[in-house]
Amino acid sequence: MTRRGGVVVLDSKWRNQVTNGDVPAMAASSRKAALRAEGVLRSVLKREPTARHRTNAKPVAVRAAVVLWGAARVDVPDDANVDGVRFLDGRRLLDWLAELDGHDVPHEAARDVIELLENYRAQVHTTRT
Repeated sequence: MTRRGGVVVLDSKWRNQVTNGDVPAMAASSRKAALRAEGVLRSVLKREPTARHRTNAKPVAVRAAVVLWGAARVDVPDDANVDGVRFLDGRRLLDWLAELDGHDVPHEAARDVIELLENYRAQVHTTRT
């Protein structure tokens, strides 16, 4: 959860090299994780009685990003975007997060969403064990 960028799904990869086939596969994997995150957010916000006004709209922006580390990170061009997934040199991650633009997420709202997600994770973990 970020202050101005909503929820960011980071897929961190260590690569010495990246082939042409790797990029679409990494983008697809990251998009899939972002879709799961959106679904979980919709689910937990729908269950929260005080969030009824938020359930009909997209509750929080979810952005997908692949963060590359290792030798391959130097080959990531600035503003690299594949099918809506941002590709980043790992050393630029903090700068990119600071530059995210979107609606301000108040600290209390962010804390509430994180708490809902943690409760959801605990509930899912309990039902699986």
